[in-house]
Amino acid sequence: MMDNIITELMRRYGIWAILALLVVGTTVWFVAHYQAEPGDELSILWGMVEYTKSKSQTEHKLIHSEKDQPTITKPLTTTYQPSTVTKVEIGEITLDLQACRRSDSNIICDLFITSTTNTAPEGFMIYIKGDYKSKIIDDSGKEYYAYLVRLGEKGHAWSVEDRLYANRPKRASLYFENISIIEEQIPILEVEGFLLPGTHINALFSDIPLSK
Repeated sequence: MMDNIITELMRRYGIWAILALLVVGTTVWFVAHYQAEPGDELSILWGMVEYTKSKSQTEHKLIHSEKDQPTITKPLTTTYQPSTVTKVEIGEITLDLQACRRSDSNIICDLFITSTTNTAPEGFMIYIKGDYKSKIIDDSGKEYYAYLVRLGEKGHAWSVEDRLYANRPKRASLYFENISIIEEQIPILEVEGFLLPGTHINALFSDIPLSK
């Protein structure tokens, strides 16, 4: 039937009829195509052209982007937790830090020193001057040296020595002044000394809370 209509139009109006028909058909197709939803079946030009409208490239990407997107796992957050060291065992002795306390810009650190052998050593010496300086070190690396050290009942501004007894703690204290930058905790406390007759002791305590 469509062939007869085209033949009759050609006979009466010539090639212009065919061109007009194509313009009309193209316009009908354009309107029908863009009004149709993806997946709809279309039939234009009296059934001469039939097809199913496919999804656009953009829609295809949008649909598959969510399904094909790889799962992203957030990395675990690592939070620094201070590792407080208040007890150090070196050879035959133990240095047990009791507390560090602040008074204005001054800091006092108290510790017990204990011989862990049945045979008591000759003694223990703590240095705060000379080649072996007991000190506080802040986060920037600045060092603060003690101005006074006590061991048992003895005190001195350079070094102090006293006898140790097996498994009997002896109290020691280090005194610091003019340290205002350290407010809540001491990053490092370094205690220098000798287990007599000549064993060098270097004990490091870290992240020590400051009390008042």
